Amino acid sequence: MKKGNDGFGYAVLRRKIYECKEKYPFAGYSVCARSWSGRALFTLSLGNTKEPALYIAGVRSGSTAGTQVLLTLFERLCECFDTQGELAGIRINDVLKEKGVVIIPCVNPDGMEIVSSGAVAAGSYAGLVERVCADTASWRANARGVDLELNFSDSFTQTKKVAEGCGYTAPGPYFYAGKVPESEPESRALVRMCRSRDIRHSVILRSGPDCLYTPTPVNGTERVEMMCRILELSSRLGRLRDTPGALDTSSFAQWFVNTYSRPAFVMSARDSFEELYARIEEALVLSLVM
Repeated sequence: MKKGNDGFGYAVLRRKIYECKEKYPFAGYSVCARSWSGRALFTLSLGNTKEPALYIAGVRSGSTAGTQVLLTLFERLCECFDTQGELAGIRINDVLKEKGVVIIPCVNPDGMEIVSSGAVAAGSYAGLVERVCADTASWRANARGVDLELNFSDSFTQTKKVAEGCGYTAPGPYFYAGKVPESEPESRALVRMCRSRDIRHSVILRSGPDCLYTPTPVNGTERVEMMCRILELSSRLGRLRDTPGALDTSSFAQWFVNTYSRPAFVMSARDSFEELYARIEEALVLSLVM
């Protein structure tokens, strides 16, 4: 059974977070939920988190580049905060006096570990994974076979209908939306996070064709256009103005925008971790400032 992720799995994620916690104890470290297999959804925070930006990655497993980017960004933000240094030409201390960031580097740790280590990583759901997926390198869902990208309430009925029309009617490696919205601990954790904090905007990193897109909120369109232009220029990700297909969208981004009328930005790229970080570091720091 083929394995992927080049050795980056849950154990490495956990170790890096605990190393960061030991080195930078002034930052915030918590667990916002646990997956079906008991793995932590780690939450990292820094600065004034009363009205933070929310950065997430690893909603679909497959590529860990986004997760590694957010871990690296957090560590460098902590380092600059500790040394009063600059990142992307911006004095981080000055920014974090007023702004804050909350990061969930991997929303789907079970899926990441299934790709990395095989069906056994699904624990009590290992039989399901083995039954529906011959090659776990292609796994994109959580341990229970639900595609978290499609498991939020916005447009759930429509998306589920499209998925079922394409044959995705039961748990599997991708495109099964679940029986009901927010049926999974991972999707529920994101909803709780947004309800418990006054998130001013969210950024979702994912693997896919190079593009930047955002659902348009009811209010604040001028702000969205300004932010999109800045993120587009700084990341060199072309803006996608057409609505992605139902199975390729981020239902979390759509849910966030429609629920709070605040921006959500999806940054998609196929770059390796090193290439992606070099490409979007400035964009992520600028997003923190905005």
